[in-house]
Amino acid sequence: MPKPLTLASGQIRQLQSGDTLDFGSWTLPSTGPTAAGHWLISSASGVATWYSTVPDNVLLKFGTGSDASIYYDGAKLVVSPADVGTGEVYVNGDIWLDNNKKLELGANKRGAIYHDGTQPVITAGADYNVILLSSNFRISNNWNMQWGSNNVRIEGNSSTGKFRFVSPTYIDFYIGSAEKIYVCATEVRIGTNLSLNADNRKLFFGVDDDASIYYDGTDLIVDPKEAGSGIVDIQGTLQTDGYNSSDGSAGISCSFNVDDGTGTLNTLTFKNGLLTNVAAVL
Repeated sequence: MPKPLTLASGQIRQLQSGDTLDFGSWTLPSTGPTAAGHWLISSASGVATWYSTVPDNVLLKFGTGSDASIYYDGAKLVVSPADVGTGEVYVNGDIWLDNNKKLELGANKRGAIYHDGTQPVITAGADYNVILLSSNFRISNNWNMQWGSNNVRIEGNSSTGKFRFVSPTYIDFYIGSAEKIYVCATEVRIGTNLSLNADNRKLFFGVDDDASIYYDGTDLIVDPKEAGSGIVDIQGTLQTDGYNSSDGSAGISCSFNVDDGTGTLNTLTFKNGLLTNVAAVL
């Protein structure tokens, strides 16, 4: 025996095979629609009416316990996956938004994702940030990022990578209101301490890393011959402050011989921490 399908007020249900309709206390219309594709919907008072479209705020229910619904509230289509419980909307396929149709984010539309007809766009409202909460951010191909009229390009392959500023004539890095790093075509200016915070970390000089300065764990090493046969050329007064290591007294006079790189020895004389004389060794 087929079981009856009871339709409560304001509900829409699909008949299954073997179901019959039990309209309960509904007041049915005296005539039906003249064309197919109509809905028989009851009002709150139980008066049923034929509709060619589903009216505002009439819910199409899903689930054994009416767990989810779809309806139009007069302004927007509402998909509610959690009328009962904590359900979610699962889309088993692609979602296509036409140009300039946005996926709005947040209760007050603080952000959006859309395609402007030329390129994808991610936006955030005033005083809001776009935050990527991920342990990895992967760029699969070369990537251009534009700041105003300036372009930043990230390039890479399996073995090398570049972070390249294309358009600007200089780049400033700030922390708060303080400039920390200034970069242009002719110089890099550091506005704070530069720390190589491990032993044997080298600061290199020259096109081919020809010279270096580093701390080996005990001493500060100036190496002018990382590549080639360079020398340390000091163009100005050399002042050595502090104590002479030979006897611990300050301001002592001392001399020592230095090869000028050509095999010629010169005697350098210091007194009170200042270089006072350079004389060829005869």
